Amino acid sequence: MKFTFSFDAIVSMAIALRIGVSAAPILHTRNTIVSPVSLNETMPQDPTAAVCPPPAIEKFDVEPGFSTDFDRQVPESSWISPDCIWENHKLKTGLGDLTAVSELKKPVYRAGVDLGINPALIMSIIFQESHGILNIHRTVAPDGSSSNGIMQSDGCPSMEGRDLASITEEDVYAMVRCGTQHFKGNMDDAVKNPTHNPWIALRLYNSGSVAPSGNLNDGNGATGHYVNEVANRLRGWSN
Repeated sequence: MKFTFSFDAIVSMAIALRIGVSAAPILHTRNTIVSPVSLNETMPQDPTAAVCPPPAIEKFDVEPGFSTDFDRQVPESSWISPDCIWENHKLKTGLGDLTAVSELKKPVYRAGVDLGINPALIMSIIFQESHGILNIHRTVAPDGSSSNGIMQSDGCPSMEGRDLASITEEDVYAMVRCGTQHFKGNMDDAVKNPTHNPWIALRLYNSGSVAPSGNLNDGNGATGHYVNEVANRLRGWSN
């Protein structure tokens, strides 16, 4: 199925949400599910309106690393906006083409509205997985499966080898929506993540499972620092 609609529609929807129109989409956030009307600064509706704090220089560690530790030490109220996450990373993509990098913004907000996922989380996952390089290579596993696109998700579109000038906003949206759909599945997993906790979802997104100890800093065969680094990006750190 191909999804097409203008960004003006997103802004109109955002305005409607801001004034409290009913039937707003449900948004996953922290360990509860709420309406985006209550998100305030953590999910800004106008992607041009962000006022960004200074970038964080030092990376912090969430210890010991259980979901409750992340909830307490990195509360959603402390997350910066998706635009500010983008600002912190835009010069570190290695692309040298900010026009191409800017193609991330609208697709991230669109996917957030479409799938009910905070776009700050989406933007942070993108920079954790691919540094926002639109034509990033695929990562092929020994079993032949591949993690594709800017969110490095199995079965998602890949722009590997494409000239940046040929990658359209719809191409970027296809990658972002597909990866976000995977993350939404991790948020909605009633067995592995019954509380809909985003930190647990991040661990599942990276490794497919949580270590028996429940410590999210245990990669369980994958990247141990994954959840911690995404948390840092949500607070203004970049690399």
